[in-house]
Amino acid sequence: MRSSRFVLSRNSNPLRGRPAVEIANPGHTIRLNRLEEGRWYWTIEARGVNGLVSAASPRQLQILPIPLLPAPGSRQPPNGHRIDIEELKTQRSITFKWSTVPGANAYVLTLYEQAEKGRRQINRTTVVNPTWTLEDISVLNHDTFVWQVEAVNRNSGGAIEQRGNVGENTFIMDIPLPSPVHMENPGVLYDS
Repeated sequence: MRSSRFVLSRNSNPLRGRPAVEIANPGHTIRLNRLEEGRWYWTIEARGVNGLVSAASPRQLQILPIPLLPAPGSRQPPNGHRIDIEELKTQRSITFKWSTVPGANAYVLTLYEQAEKGRRQINRTTVVNPTWTLEDISVLNHDTFVWQVEAVNRNSGGAIEQRGNVGENTFIMDIPLPSPVHMENPGVLYDS
């Protein structure tokens, strides 16, 4: 045998078309970093010293979907929590907390305002610890808000390799709006 190559493709005949993975002169073991979910086909093609080519019959490889991580529990503020003026006098921020999820190394927190025509995203952040604080509450008005947290597993480059089920809670900013200022009609004023 003069040379060989490993070929992996979505095509049932991996030697036709452009392969997804091609490795020249592979060893006995081939390690692939990551394959998308679905059906893959592979073969080994060998080229002899006389130029003749032979290939093993294609083999099939099925990649199953990665299961979702569970939704984080013990979410605070709890569902339906009302934040009133008294609470804002003692704390000028809102801290979101949840329990850790086995297998997760980060969490994606998204904050929405619940509007008549649907949700409007206010903030989206990825954190490592199961807590996040909204320091600037001026972005919130007198309304209902939805916050979601998803446990994820990221690789060393930061790309998400495993997603999770989303946990969701609502809270209400129950802050009375100031009354309009009513001025008495002072009548006609004269300048002397």
